[in-house]
Amino acid sequence: MGIFDDFGINPDEIKESSFDIDDGTYLFEIGEAERQDGTTNNPENTVFYIDYSLFNEDEESVGDKRAYYTLAEDGDSETKRVKQSMSFFKADLKRLGVTDLSSFDGSELIGLRGVLQLVTVPGKGVNRNKTFQNIRNIRLDEADEQEAPVVKKPVASAKKAPARPAAKDTTEDDAAAKERIAARRAARAAEPDDESGNPFGG
Repeated sequence: MGIFDDFGINPDEIKESSFDIDDGTYLFEIGEAERQDGTTNNPENTVFYIDYSLFNEDEESVGDKRAYYTLAEDGDSETKRVKQSMSFFKADLKRLGVTDLSSFDGSELIGLRGVLQLVTVPGKGVNRNKTFQNIRNIRLDEADEQEAPVVKKPVASAKKAPARPAAKDTTEDDAAAKERIAARRAARAAEPDDESGNPFGG
């Protein structure tokens, strides 16, 4: 008896986990966004990473994808690679709704949801024999983008609300005119039903 038998688990029914995620469009939720000093491949670099938890159209988890942005190479933030990475970083942050970078620390991203694409591309230069899967076309959930207009709708209707009482006030102010018209018609022996056509109401 093995450990699976101890818990009544059929090994043939276990779905094997994989770090590979097919190219395509996925829903995402950001779980982490932090600075990191050193990576496995580049221990001397300082990076910022964003962890995207990915889901299919049925909102079933398909795995996680991490985006790295190089802040400094061996303490130098003026290298060509860093500048290029910062360009991508700023563009992605803008797509995630972050426009003020002066006080950005990553906490603003936690919990954000939206849609992104995974695209595999061939490497260049010394990496020309490799392929890399990149995150592209990030956009926030429509619900987040439409939050402001949704809030404005009840405000617009609230402005129209006083219009109905204002109309009633006008009718009351013209009550005297109504009585004068009715008196004239009565003097001319007009039928009472004609009062229903009074433009001041009846």
